[in-house]
Amino acid sequence: MEPIRIDEFCSARFVHHLCFSPNGERAVLTVSTAQEDRRGYTHTLWLYTPADGSLRELTGTGSCKTACWDGETALLFPGEKDEEISALREKGEEITPVMRYDLSSGEKTELFRVPYTVLSIQPAAGGYLLSIDFDNRRPDLTGLTGEKREQALSAIQAEKDYQIIDELPYWQNGAGWTNKKRTRLALYRDGALTFLTPALSDVLEFHTEGGRVLYSAETFSTVNHHFSTIEEIDLTTGGHTRWLEDGQYDAAGIGWYKGGVLFLGTDKKTYGINENLSTYWIAPEGTVTKIVTPDLDAYNFVGSDCRMGGGTIIRIRDDRVFYIVTRGVYSYVYTLTGENTYVPVTGDGGSVECFDWANGKLYFVGMRGLHLQELYTVDENRNETVLSHFNDGFAAGRYVAEPRYMGFTDRDGVAIDGWVLAPMDYDPEKRYPAILDIHGGPKGTFSTLFFHEMQYWAGQGYFVFFCNPRGGAGKGGDFADIRGRYGTIDYRDLMEFTDHVLRSFPAIDETRVCVTGGSYGGFMTNWIIGHTSRFAAAASQRGIANWFSKSLTTDIGWYFNVDQMGCNPWDDPERLWGFSPVKYMDACTTPTLFLHSDEDYRCWMAEGLQMVNALLQHGVPTRMILFHGENHELSRSGMPAHRIRRLQEITDWFARYAGEPQKS
Repeated sequence: MEPIRIDEFCSARFVHHLCFSPNGERAVLTVSTAQEDRRGYTHTLWLYTPADGSLRELTGTGSCKTACWDGETALLFPGEKDEEISALREKGEEITPVMRYDLSSGEKTELFRVPYTVLSIQPAAGGYLLSIDFDNRRPDLTGLTGEKREQALSAIQAEKDYQIIDELPYWQNGAGWTNKKRTRLALYRDGALTFLTPALSDVLEFHTEGGRVLYSAETFSTVNHHFSTIEEIDLTTGGHTRWLEDGQYDAAGIGWYKGGVLFLGTDKKTYGINENLSTYWIAPEGTVTKIVTPDLDAYNFVGSDCRMGGGTIIRIRDDRVFYIVTRGVYSYVYTLTGENTYVPVTGDGGSVECFDWANGKLYFVGMRGLHLQELYTVDENRNETVLSHFNDGFAAGRYVAEPRYMGFTDRDGVAIDGWVLAPMDYDPEKRYPAILDIHGGPKGTFSTLFFHEMQYWAGQGYFVFFCNPRGGAGKGGDFADIRGRYGTIDYRDLMEFTDHVLRSFPAIDETRVCVTGGSYGGFMTNWIIGHTSRFAAAASQRGIANWFSKSLTTDIGWYFNVDQMGCNPWDDPERLWGFSPVKYMDACTTPTLFLHSDEDYRCWMAEGLQMVNALLQHGVPTRMILFHGENHELSRSGMPAHRIRRLQEITDWFARYAGEPQKS
C-alpha cells in the first residue's frame, strides 16, 4: 500500500449543480476535474436519466460550470469567451452570448447577445430571464454607434486606471472590486432587454414560475446592512408586490408556499449575524409568522478540501419544503412536515452538497464515509441508493486512515467532538510527530469525511488530530456563540483536546506537535503561538492578526467582525486590541509559516504581513508565502499547482522544525 500523494486530489471528480428538467425526465449536473497541467479545472455537463439510470457526458459544452433547462430537451447557459468575445472585451465591451444546447442533436447555437456579463438564464414569460452583473459606473453603450460608441469605449478603457470607493463593501472575496456593482434581473423578449430590478438593488436569490418571478435583494447606496426585501414581479403585466419590507430580516432562502411566501431568515437579535435561521411564512395579506425555529444550522458546514461548486440548497415544490442543514457533525436534507416541524430526509454519515426534488423523489450530491462525491437518491425510510460512480477508483491502493473518534467533555461540561488519524504503518512502540488541524468559520465543523491534506500527512507519518471547539456549527446557537470570547473558551477546548489526544496516544512525541488552520483556524493558530510555546512549529493560513485592520479593510469586516467582537474600533479599542493575536507576538517563540493570497479580501494579506513583521522584529523564525491570483478559497478550489505548493510549504516547514517522520 502506498501513501496518499500530494496531488491526489487532482484525480478526484467534483460533482455539483444538480438540476432536474421541468417534468423531471432528466437532470443535468456538473463534473469538475483538475487539468493535466495543474493550471486550472475542466468543467463538463453530464446528463442523468432516471428512467434507465443512465449517466452520460455531454459533448460540446466546453467549460460550462452550470446550465438551466429550456423545456425537457435543451439547456441554456452563458457563452464562453472565444477569440471574438475576448477581443471585444479587450476593447471595453461586455458581451455575453446566450447559448442553447439541444440534447437530441448535440448542437450548440447562439440565441442572442446582450451587452453585459450574464450570470444565469431561465426561460420565462415567452422570453428569457437573465441575472446580470451590472456596473452602475459603467457608461451605457445601448444605442451608441460610430464615433460616440468609440468615445464611450475609450472612456471605459481610461477608467481602468482608477478605482472609486464610496460604499461598503467595495470589494468581495472571489469577486474583486464590487463598488457600485449589483446583480440585477432583466427580461430579454422580442429582441429587447428590460431591467426589472433597481440599479442599486443586489439580487440574492430568485425563482420563476408561471410568468412571475420572486426574488430577495439588498438595496444600498453607501453601506449594506444586510437586511433583505422579498419582492414579486408579474412578467406579463409588470405588476409588482413587495412581500417583505427592508430592515426586518436577513432572508437566506425564499419560495412560494401555500398561497404566500416562505423564507428562512433571522432578525439577528439573539445571536447576531451567526444566528440560526428560523422559518417564516408571509400570508397572502402580508402577515409575517414564525412557523418553526429548529435551531439547526442551515446549509452545509461540514468541511472537506475535496469538493467544488454549488447548487440547490433550498427547494419548495408541491407545497413541500426541503433544505440542507448541519446537525452534529453531518449535513442532511430536512423537510418541513404538516406539523411545522423539520425532520431529516437523508441518512447519517456524511454531507449533502446540493439536491433536487423530482417525481416525488429526492436526489442529492453528497459524500458518504471516506468516499468522495456521488449522485444519490433516497426513499421515504431514508435508505440511500448511489446512482453514479465518478470517484469509485479514487485513491485506490493508497493508505486512507480511518478517523478514530476522540470526543471528550471539557472542563465546562461541554461535549466536544474530535478525531485522530493514525500514521501509515502505525507502530505503538515507535514515536511520531503530530499535527493539530483547526477548522475555519468559526461556524464550521470537522467530520469523518475525506480530507486530502490530513490524509496526506497521515501517509507521511504524522498523527493528525482535529476537533470542533465551541464556536462551531451543528450544535445549536449557544454552542456556536463565542461573540466577544474568541481565544478564550475555544482556545481552552483546543488545548484540552490536545492533552486528551496526547494521553490517549503515548506514541506521539509531545515535543514534535505542530499546529495549523485556515481563516478562523488561522486566527486560532496566531492566538495559540502568542499564548503557549508547546508547539514545535505552526502554519497560519489566511488568518486574522489584528481586529482593527480586519474590521476596517476586509469585505465582511465592518459587520461580521464588529458583531463577533461586540464592539467597533471607537467604542472599545482596548477590547479589540486585547483580542488581536499580534498584540502577543512579543511572547511568541514558535517558528511560524504564514500563507496568504493577494486576492483574499476576506482575510487580507495585511493580516499575515503584520504577523511576519512582528515575529521578525522579535527574532522568531518565520516565513510567508503569498499566492498571486488566489483568494480565500485557495486550499479548496485554488489552482491545483498552487494547492500543491501550499501543502508542500506547510509539510516542509513542519519537517524542518519537528523533524522528518520515520518511515517504515
